[in-house]
Amino acid sequence: YIDLDNLKYINHLFGQDVGDELLKKVADILKNMIALDPAYSIYKIAGDEFIVCQEGDFNLEQITDVAKSFIEAFDRTFFIDNYNLSITASIGISYWDSCTTFPNMVGLDQCENTLETLYKKAEVAMNYVKSTGKNNYKIFDPIMDEDIKYKAALEQELKQALKHEQLVLFYQPKYNLSKDEFDGFEALVRWNHPTKGLVSPSKFISVAEESNLISEIGLWVLKKSCILDRKSTRL
Repeated sequence: YIDLDNLKYINHLFGQDVGDELLKKVADILKNMIALDPAYSIYKIAGDEFIVCQEGDFNLEQITDVAKSFIEAFDRTFFIDNYNLSITASIGISYWDSCTTFPNMVGLDQCENTLETLYKKAEVAMNYVKSTGKNNYKIFDPIMDEDIKYKAALEQELKQALKHEQLVLFYQPKYNLSKDEFDGFEALVRWNHPTKGLVSPSKFISVAEESNLISEIGLWVLKKSCILDRKSTRL
């Protein structure tokens, strides 16, 4: 499962036509790389997402080498409409007998992977790559699925936190050594969870960034920290 990283920013900065031309070039690269092996086939499944399948017996090391070669192939400059563009990709891998690698995780009656199941596993692995830095590949591991579910649940809780005013601000003073006085405060956001208590930003900021909630949180912090204190004339 191949997903191009940050194509939406290219579309935003240079226009949809430039993004479409970049997609065509990427598709050509993928087609040319697998053209000599009839066991491989390639499908475009969404705007910037592709599936590459190998049918029949396989060697896992060879499969990971193919993933590496895809990543390396994108390490170039694409010239489109006088723009010099670059792109990276996140790749997730799944394979037919993956359940035999984790025999204690599933029952024997669940070990036959359908094509849809393999697709979902590869997508989970790809999303794991997205959340851990992009421009890489990973083989599906059931632990990834649990991690994705945890982050999805946390994202929903965070949306409720914004809705129900569970976020709070703490102000850290900034001291000016040359003037020997305090000259400002840094607003630090914390999550006052109804059951978990104060949650550190290290636990939820990354999830907020991945889900685009970070903009909403940033706006909330800006508004909250600039509210005029009715008991004084200072901000």
